[in-house]
Order: sequence, then structure tokens, then C-alpha cells
Amino acid sequence: MGVESTERSAVGGTGEARIALAAAWRDRNGRAFAAYLHLSHPTGEKNAKTMASPDGLLIVDYAATGRPIGVEITAPQAVPLERLNQLLAEIGEAPLAEQDYKPVRAA
Repeated sequence: MGVESTERSAVGGTGEARIALAAAWRDRNGRAFAAYLHLSHPTGEKNAKTMASPDGLLIVDYAATGRPIGVEITAPQAVPLERLNQLLAEIGEAPLAEQDYKPVRAA
């Protein structure tokens, strides 16, 4: 039987927590089976629309205003940092640094 837990850490930004990376862990090996990148947005803002990449590995959540509020990484082991940063650039967000993404891809 697998073990589940969640880790969360503030990453990115310039002196403020721009995003928080929450990784959900499952199994005794600590392999991340999914991760969620919380983008900064007003408190209480809810997901109104979801758009997935063609392969379903990255899913962007948008608020009713059209502002991106989060990115689900459905298989962190299959998504290199370069691909995630390309998506972040496309939605107008700053890139993640390697040290911020490394814990999600570890194990």
C-alpha cells in the first residue's frame, strides 16, 4: 500500500512568494505522481476554466478573469523544467529555477 503526503514550498518571485509548489507523493520510494504549481492570485479566486496540453502532462487552471492561477503537472518525471518554463512563458509567468523544480523530479 502506498503512502501519500504533500509538500509545499514557496518559490520564485523577487523577494515575495510568487508561487508555491505543492508536490503530492505516493509510494515508498517517494516518487511524485503529480505536482501543482500555485501561481499568485487574489485570495479566494477560484478555478473557472481548465486547459490541458495536447498530451495532458500540463494542465493550466484559469480564474473567471482569464488570469492563470495554477499549473498541474500530471507526471513530473515526464516533464522537464524547460517544458514547464516554456508553458510559464506562454501564460506570462516568470520561469522556475532548477533548484525549485528539482525536489519534484527527484527520486
